[in-house]
Amino acid sequence: MLGRTQFISWVDQFPYISRMLRDYRDHKALNELTWDKVEGYEFSLWGGNWLAAGVYGDHGLHEKDELDIIAKLMTDADILLDVGANSGIFSCLAASLGKQAIAFEPMPATLAILLKNIKANKFTQVVEILPVAVGEGLEILPFFGRGQGASLVPGWGKHRAFDHILVPSISLDQLLADRLKGLRVVIKIDVEGYKIGVLKGATKLLQTRPPLLIENSVSRNHPDGLNPYFEPIFRMLWNFGYTAYIANSERQKVTEDMLISWVKARNMDNGTENFVFMPNYQ
Repeated sequence: MLGRTQFISWVDQFPYISRMLRDYRDHKALNELTWDKVEGYEFSLWGGNWLAAGVYGDHGLHEKDELDIIAKLMTDADILLDVGANSGIFSCLAASLGKQAIAFEPMPATLAILLKNIKANKFTQVVEILPVAVGEGLEILPFFGRGQGASLVPGWGKHRAFDHILVPSISLDQLLADRLKGLRVVIKIDVEGYKIGVLKGATKLLQTRPPLLIENSVSRNHPDGLNPYFEPIFRMLWNFGYTAYIANSERQKVTEDMLISWVKARNMDNGTENFVFMPNYQ
């Protein structure tokens, strides 16, 4: 009898059948979602599995440090740009605090959860949902994989090349740079390997130096075992006038030596891949 890994490898020889099975898994997962109150916050989420990152796991609430960071940043902000919104936990957080949010999520199965969460929490008047990817400009791009691990990066997380859809992409500057003038903005970016594309398409916004929360992995899920943009992301934002901090309870400042050691080791030992970038004048 074939084991699970062997079975998947065998099925992947037949792309049409493999995609049908993945579609069935996604549909089944959607029907198994549960409605959970997010501890410590005034909203709930449909969650309970891999399709709804940011809800609950074996060790309690996922992304608790990141939620606390965004909650604090939003006290002095008008609007959250939630790039890679997934199930919408950060957009719901902003809305629960009486703030606006713009949520970007192109993956249909994940978008369905996001829409359900915004509607169920009655946040439809404060959260704007855009079913597009965010990148360097107007494009139509292949989007590989499923759920929270889907990516614009080929080979990301060992996703099969045949398992992809086409999605529209736009840059933050094209869509929002003029619209958001005069508003206090916070940006959250979690887009599975494509952060550099998001940032390159947001140089006008970055000149205003909004606080940023970014997931940036040095090696995890990258096709070659090392993120070629891990270090350039830090250097790009340092050049824009930001200071980087590890997004955990200690909020340790990221130094040049730390960055070099992480790249050399292809590993970080701080328990998170999330970082806060704050303007130097604060």
